[in-house]
Amino acid sequence: MRVAVGWAVLCAVLSGGAVVAHLLASGHDEGVFRFFYADAIVGATFPVVGALVAWREPRNITAVVLAAGGLVGVSAASHELVYHVEVAGGGSPWVAPVAWLAMWTWAGYWVQPTLLPLLFPGGTLPSTRWRPVLWSVLGLLALSATAAAFRPGEIDGIASPLVENPLGLGRDHRPFIVVQSVTSMLVALPGSAVCIAAFFSRRRGAAGRARAQLDWLFLGFLTCLILLGLVAALGDSPLAVRDALFAAAFAAIPTSVAVAVWRHQLLGVDAFLRRVALYGALAAIAAGSYGLVVTGASLAGIGGHVSAPASAVAVVVASALRTLVRSFVDRRLFGVRHDPLAVIALMNDTHATGDALAAVSRVVATVADGLALPSVAVIDAATGDTLVTRGRSAVGVVEVPITAEGRHLATLAVGRRPREDELPPAVYTALVTAAQRIGAIMHTDAIARDLQRIREQLVTAREEERRRLRRDLHDGVGPSLAGMALQVETLAHRLGPESELAERALGLRKQLQETAREVRRLVNGLRPAPVDDLGLGEALRELAQLDGDNSRVVVRVADDLPALPAAVESSAYRLTAEAVTNSLRHGCPSRCVVDVRVVGDWLTVEVRDDGSGFGPETASGMGLQSMHERTAEIGGELVINSAPGNGTSVLARLPWGTP
Repeated sequence: MRVAVGWAVLCAVLSGGAVVAHLLASGHDEGVFRFFYADAIVGATFPVVGALVAWREPRNITAVVLAAGGLVGVSAASHELVYHVEVAGGGSPWVAPVAWLAMWTWAGYWVQPTLLPLLFPGGTLPSTRWRPVLWSVLGLLALSATAAAFRPGEIDGIASPLVENPLGLGRDHRPFIVVQSVTSMLVALPGSAVCIAAFFSRRRGAAGRARAQLDWLFLGFLTCLILLGLVAALGDSPLAVRDALFAAAFAAIPTSVAVAVWRHQLLGVDAFLRRVALYGALAAIAAGSYGLVVTGASLAGIGGHVSAPASAVAVVVASALRTLVRSFVDRRLFGVRHDPLAVIALMNDTHATGDALAAVSRVVATVADGLALPSVAVIDAATGDTLVTRGRSAVGVVEVPITAEGRHLATLAVGRRPREDELPPAVYTALVTAAQRIGAIMHTDAIARDLQRIREQLVTAREEERRRLRRDLHDGVGPSLAGMALQVETLAHRLGPESELAERALGLRKQLQETAREVRRLVNGLRPAPVDDLGLGEALRELAQLDGDNSRVVVRVADDLPALPAAVESSAYRLTAEAVTNSLRHGCPSRCVVDVRVVGDWLTVEVRDDGSGFGPETASGMGLQSMHERTAEIGGELVINSAPGNGTSVLARLPWGTP
């Protein structure tokens, strides 16, 4: 801690002394010293912030990274002292070692944009896989600084043969320049890009205080880049303006780090990020518009006095696009969470679907994405199972009950966003609305499932009762009527052919026979007669006779069919008969195959042919609709695939066991 404070004080004194000496000296080449004030800012602020980090978190290696920025202050002081003493007024024995410091300490500049994103805020890597990146950056920085430290010739920024590197090796400085250029380029481009990727990887998985600190660092770098871009856009603006912008740009990073470490909840970083991104984008649009106007005027040969019109065009374009850019920035950074009412509107716009779970998933996705929430899940209240989830687990979870008609159906578990101790009221209102919509979906689905279950029970009871009635009528009433008809006929013969009573008896016999035929007709209408007479398996095999002697129909029925409910037997037989009849009548196939088997709690009936098939225009016929209705009424599934010239496939799955 004492070392960090001492180093910070030393760097601040050196940077301040360099600024004073720079202001007092005369004859500076401002083209060479254009970054001087930025150097002083970096050299003074970074080590001071590093000392603050060391004071708050003594074991945090980030303090060392920040302290390395003090080398830039040493470089600035060395340059200024060497210039002031040697170039502006005479020699001194200590100019050579000071000049040597000026040769390589500028390398502190590259420590910040590479290692800060990699190590901040805790001083550790996002994971061990980033270790090679860390050592590669450190190696490149060390190699660049070493090449600069032993490069022969004059020091940077001071073109004087009186000031040369006392530790320069040889007399040709070009190999050292090549090494410096290559290493600097590697650090600046791929090195910084990879470290920034590590930063966003860490930020994506961070929450709470760590997420807020990373956002402050992101804000600092973003502000720095925007100000530097503004300097480039200003071109030949007054030197004082550019110096001020340079100083502010390089002060943004240590300032954001200081706030992140000490007051990460200060003023809300989300609002800062939004404003900086918004005005930065508008500034870029204005600068681009200005440049296009100036370039176009120059190409047209009217580049005299276009600054004012170009500025006016830039302002008009930026103003016109302000609302659009703000909407884009809000959507990219925060989704639409700044306007929870918009999220409610999005939920209302979600299209209805027959699958309740899919509908709930759409609402959850809309809420999670629209409000930029870390996680949203729907948990069943009865079983505790997670029905739908979106995002990853969060530090804090807010639970919103999902109810309908006074019943607690489920819970909407919402992860709080980083830096939030509780959800804003408007966001909570949007979540309550989402819970109500999910509750309505689940309640409607429960009602639909109850109705389907009741329907299946009614159909099953109906078919069982029909089977009982058919058995009673077939085995009881039918034979009784036939027997009565025979007895009446016998009575008529005994009465004699001339007897009036005999005629009446024969008329009664005729009525009994007609009644018996009507009973048989009713019996056959209650259920398929072949199923009750032969059993489902044999009844299905007899369907092969629908084709007469052509033998185009092949029926394969599993030998291990269990005792099936009456509704399943009736539906299976009628579906198969309808499918085979349609195939023979309309498809003209050379072969029609029927496969019937049991798979778990499902009876599977499949009818395939190689006939002419049909298109969508005929897929809504009465026969096909009847097949769908017959399957749906017992909770089954029916899939029909057909295309002109490619045959037809009918696959029905009928539930027969207890789920």
